[in-house]
Amino acid sequence: MTGIVLCLAFVYAGFYSFPVKLVPYTPIPLVEMATVIPFFVLFGVKYSPESWAWKLPFYFAMVQLIMLFELVALVSPHPLIDYKEQWDVWDSYTAWWLYLLFFEWMGGKIVPQKARSPLAASSFRYGRWGWMIVHAIAMTTVFLAGVYAGWNIK
Repeated sequence: MTGIVLCLAFVYAGFYSFPVKLVPYTPIPLVEMATVIPFFVLFGVKYSPESWAWKLPFYFAMVQLIMLFELVALVSPHPLIDYKEQWDVWDSYTAWWLYLLFFEWMGGKIVPQKARSPLAASSFRYGRWGWMIVHAIAMTTVFLAGVYAGWNIK
């Protein structure tokens, strides 16, 4: 619900619009906002590591993947999102960090520890599967960000 309200506020503030939606007469993509965004929040709250030192790489990977999906939606032949003059990729990146970390903090207060399944901190150490995933996501998205920047150089 919070994602829908924030998205509506950003659309009505003129930051971005959604030219193509599953439900055509709504200002925002309701289906995606009611399913995909809560999935990311629930995934983060359930599986984020206990220590903040390891939460940051975990959420870094999540935000990078979300931004990858958002940029694909932005530059596709039928753009699903249209940034207006006051909004850009960096604003969206920052908003995702704030949104996910706010819900991580709230989830830590609301969701009991026994209902969470935090990833082991050792998973993110050098050579382990978490380390490999975070670095693969980082290298891929940094490369694709360079491609995106190259397309937009005028």
